[in-house]
Amino acid sequence: SAQIPKKKYETYFIDEPENGFSPEIFAKFQQEIISNQGTLMFVTHNLLFLEEFADQILVLKYGECIGHYSKNNFFNSEDPYISYIAKMGC
Repeated sequence: SAQIPKKKYETYFIDEPENGFSPEIFAKFQQEIISNQGTLMFVTHNLLFLEEFADQILVLKYGECIGHYSKNNFFNSEDPYISYIAKMGC
């Protein structure tokens, strides 16, 4: 399983963290970054993971940003495309 890095950075970028972290370890990792006033950005297609850990959601379609949402606005969006993603995954 993945280890929490010892060195402190301002921003962390992680691709599909659910493939390398258990939810418990990722929660500790996230809290460590937040407590040090850092930023954690991650890419995921796992909506349960997104719903549990994301505060803000950036939606990309073919590499182009098509929306930036708070978690609540994303999961309750009335936009048909975003609503589909929020319910079905991407």
